Amino acid sequence: MVKIALDAGHGINTPGKRSPDDEREWSFNNNVLLACATALQQYEGVQILRLDDPTGKTDVPLKTRTDKANKWGADALVSIHHNALTGKWHSGGGAET
Repeated sequence: MVKIALDAGHGINTPGKRSPDDEREWSFNNNVLLACATALQQYEGVQILRLDDPTGKTDVPLKTRTDKANKWGADALVSIHHNALTGKWHSGGGAET
């Protein structure tokens, strides 16, 4: 059995975690998390634990999330984020791991 812990980063109302057009980081991250979970559920022997608040209303502290993943015995923890950088639209791109 492979245990994968997922979280959608910060809560929906976390200050500064939004685009210049007020798209909330959590909303986008949640869509990515749901797609990831759906894809992972296609495999046998995979368990998924969600660490963040699935409503996005609470910004669950990092220590709480990591403690929960460790207690569960997660083999991997994937925390999904999209960075706002300067809070202004720009042409930056690339991946961050």
